[in-house]
Amino acid sequence: MPRSPRTSESESDSESENSHDYLQLESHTDSESDSANAGAKRKRAMKSALNVQRKRKKSRQILKSYIKFSDWYHRSENMYINWHLVIETGLDYANEQYGALTAEKYLEVHARNLAVYNTFVTSVSKFENDLEAIELHSDGIMFLTKAMQEAASSARSADIFSLKDRILVYVAMDKANKQLDPQLLPNDSKKKRGFKHIDLARLICPIVYKEEFERNPIEFSRELASGRRPVRSHDLPAFIWKEGEHDPEDWEHKMFQSPLLLRVFKHLFTSPSSALSNEVGASKSSRSQARIHGMKSVTLPSIAYTCAMVRYALSVVDDFRNDDKIFKIKDFYRFLLKDFLNEKENPILVQTTINWYNVHVFGTSPVIDPGDEVPGGVQSSADIFRQQQEAKKARAAARASETDLSAQSTTPSPIPASTLPAHPSLPLSLHSQISTRLASPPIDPQLLFAPDLSQPGSANPESRRLSDASQPSQQEGSHSRPARRRVSALPSSGHALTPENQAGPGGQYPPAYYTGHH
Repeated sequence: MPRSPRTSESESDSESENSHDYLQLESHTDSESDSANAGAKRKRAMKSALNVQRKRKKSRQILKSYIKFSDWYHRSENMYINWHLVIETGLDYANEQYGALTAEKYLEVHARNLAVYNTFVTSVSKFENDLEAIELHSDGIMFLTKAMQEAASSARSADIFSLKDRILVYVAMDKANKQLDPQLLPNDSKKKRGFKHIDLARLICPIVYKEEFERNPIEFSRELASGRRPVRSHDLPAFIWKEGEHDPEDWEHKMFQSPLLLRVFKHLFTSPSSALSNEVGASKSSRSQARIHGMKSVTLPSIAYTCAMVRYALSVVDDFRNDDKIFKIKDFYRFLLKDFLNEKENPILVQTTINWYNVHVFGTSPVIDPGDEVPGGVQSSADIFRQQQEAKKARAAARASETDLSAQSTTPSPIPASTLPAHPSLPLSLHSQISTRLASPPIDPQLLFAPDLSQPGSANPESRRLSDASQPSQQEGSHSRPARRRVSALPSSGHALTPENQAGPGGQYPPAYYTGHH
């Protein structure tokens, strides 16, 4: 199966100034979208776009809902998504093309990809209608996924550019005199940053070295800059905590709650102006990402994305694709999600962090566990209502038991599929298959972090079809396999959670969000 070519940062940078244009919704009206005539018109437009790929503006016009979705998903859910792999994997499963694998094995191997795919088809409702035109073209899927990949790259480039100068302002806000020492000008080279500047070195210094750093900041900064003291991707930087609030005996205390992280999060997701203000609540700016995409709560990947952007902005590295010696941004991002921002491993830290950001960014009340005691012993309305409902059910069950004892069977009946809890990361069509195989073990959550979606060769070889080299060449309109027309069933909840955000309550789009109706 062909893989999506990697998009160079230089290409995405050239488009970054136009990235906000991609966020505009498609020009098709709501009244037309439900008519057969509008559907046929869109198919013709998609075919035309595929045939004039080099005319970027015309070809991208029809793809705006896809580009908008990818732009946002990159920031809020998965910084290193591979859309070509996700969409090909999802289409194969939806059309029962498992290669050498059984359906169960395919589902197990590709659980993560299928969860992301389900989010995609739920959010971009036009995909099912567009698929016929896309697959009639020999490079249709490649064309679509390349546009989505470029949108993600452009979103990142736009964030890097906007944060380059502002990060210096945000750091200075925590200084007593509101200035860096020595001062850094916006036009100064990034080579003056990182461990070559004491104030910035103090922030990106691994917390395990912090005590040594403070004993002799100048000399220790030199050791860090030279690599004599290694700075690894899995070393938490000091900026994760507010200066002076890291507890060596309790790292979880106020973790991810530094003023710098909060300012940068607001810069990226609400607006740069909101980052300078202590006011809470989503910005009313028309450029607010949170407002554009209906973000009501932070997501765990959005916090990890913020940390990655801060680390890069403070470093000497001037190309996101390059590493800072042995420190790799990609590994750092995945490390945060796997070892810290992971509800299964750290439920208290996750809930505390989400509550803190929601209060300070959106002004929402913190989530209270139903089991928490309320001061004064006053029960919440929800608790009282639930207790009443449970009491009614108990009385009804008791009456039914008294009048229907003779009808009860001693043979246990099969478990109805509808009573099985749906896996939060799978569409109903997948869940229904699982429910018919009660003896099958549940999917190991660790599989969600097994494949690297950003690498073209990361898929399990068994799970894919023959490579392009082993297939006959394709001409436009012809295929060596049946066209895949089925997309997927939609989940009853309206959206599937992404792997990195199993715990995060935010960032879940309503059904068919990217349809041009918003």
